[in-house]
Amino acid sequence: MAEETNDGFHPLMRRMKLVRAMVDEHARYLRLASEKNDDTLGTANSSDLNATIMNLSIEYSIPPFLISSLLSQYGYTITQQICSVMNHPGPVTIRKNAIKFPWSDDKFCQWVREEDEVNAAPMARLLLKESKHENPDHVNKNKQRLHPSSSGDTQGLRLVAPKDGQSNCFVIGESFKSTSEVGMIEPPVGCLQIIPRGNSSATNPESEIISSPTMNQSKSIWSMKAWKKGYFEVQDAGSQFIVQSLQVQPGDSILDYCAGNGGKTFGLASAIRTQCLFSNSSQASYIVAHDVVDERLRQVKGSMSRVGFVPNGSGDSSDRDVYAAERGNVTIEIMNSSTLEASCLEFDAVLVDAPCSSSGVLRRRPSQRWEITQQEVFAQLPYLQLSILEKAASFVRKGGRLIYSTCSVLDVENDGVVDEFERTRAFSNLGFSRWDFGLDEANDKSSTCNYAHGKHTVTMLPTEYGNDGFFVARW
Repeated sequence: MAEETNDGFHPLMRRMKLVRAMVDEHARYLRLASEKNDDTLGTANSSDLNATIMNLSIEYSIPPFLISSLLSQYGYTITQQICSVMNHPGPVTIRKNAIKFPWSDDKFCQWVREEDEVNAAPMARLLLKESKHENPDHVNKNKQRLHPSSSGDTQGLRLVAPKDGQSNCFVIGESFKSTSEVGMIEPPVGCLQIIPRGNSSATNPESEIISSPTMNQSKSIWSMKAWKKGYFEVQDAGSQFIVQSLQVQPGDSILDYCAGNGGKTFGLASAIRTQCLFSNSSQASYIVAHDVVDERLRQVKGSMSRVGFVPNGSGDSSDRDVYAAERGNVTIEIMNSSTLEASCLEFDAVLVDAPCSSSGVLRRRPSQRWEITQQEVFAQLPYLQLSILEKAASFVRKGGRLIYSTCSVLDVENDGVVDEFERTRAFSNLGFSRWDFGLDEANDKSSTCNYAHGKHTVTMLPTEYGNDGFFVARW
């Protein structure tokens, strides 16, 4: 017999609960439809908000309370686009690992094409294509700004502000349909996408082609030689942008406070290695991967060898889990909460990728939409996120950097938590100040950055061919 899950339910019973919840939502919709004129359902201008919420909920199989939250934040048009994206498979986005593969993105693409018979291309190149859904005036105006940097700079954050000047909403690379309310971010260096077979022209730098979410690969990602050798990790572009937002430098000490399975920990190590190569630096950098769940830390430990880290041979007789990079002067130490508390360490930079509703990545976790509850989203999670952020902030050295991120697109978990944190004693006593995301002023002197919640927060909306939904704030 299968074991019970963490919530006490047998897996079969859990699946039955999921199906029951979906059937109940459809039944409520049918009752509503029988009482209302069909013309009122799903109409953006309808006075009956409940009908609109229910129509979107049934059409996209998303709980009404999530639809209601999205509508109140983004309005009908953007909400409908988000819901549509959440019901289609996303692209396979990967991050080149500079610890194991320090050469260029193009060299990497050539390697996987020859050794794995798989096509890949830098995301920035793929998303230059102007799709039929985009606003030509907006895209043409911003297209040159989204070319990969020719200077070799791997840390520059290039953001093009929303035209309305009030929103903090962005997408990576491609233009959102509601362009006046959504800005654009240049894809990070080392961010690539796997291309379906038959789209070989996408490997041509001059190609006007965009990746398809339908991946007709002949092999699994995990069976690729490049993955087994640790040359890349599967990581969404939004997640890569969060790592880039910390703007790590050689010599930094960094705490990944909610390390999970280590995706951002290894991303930080790769970013440091890239910066060392760019600046010809040999300064030693130190990263601590911390989590409250021991199993997650075991997963981080299990990935060390593949991604280019070996047990540190320093001769330290303690039980510390310390690993050194095969290439580059980067060390990663794995710590649980008791070890971190006892260390009394302070860090140049702390990343808090907090547990959340996962509302920005529902296409990756389809069942999550029916497992998360309204009570969790609006009460339990924000309280937990704030307490985690306050605790993590205590490990930042004076004058250091702090990042808070989620894979949610809901204000209550994002700007709401940020606002609460900035009212705490921890924020004032530790001397934090907002760390703005600047625009690429060299390319557009007229751009403004007057976001509704300040220039130090970015909400990344999920797009069909680009990123999943994420949020990041920094101090």
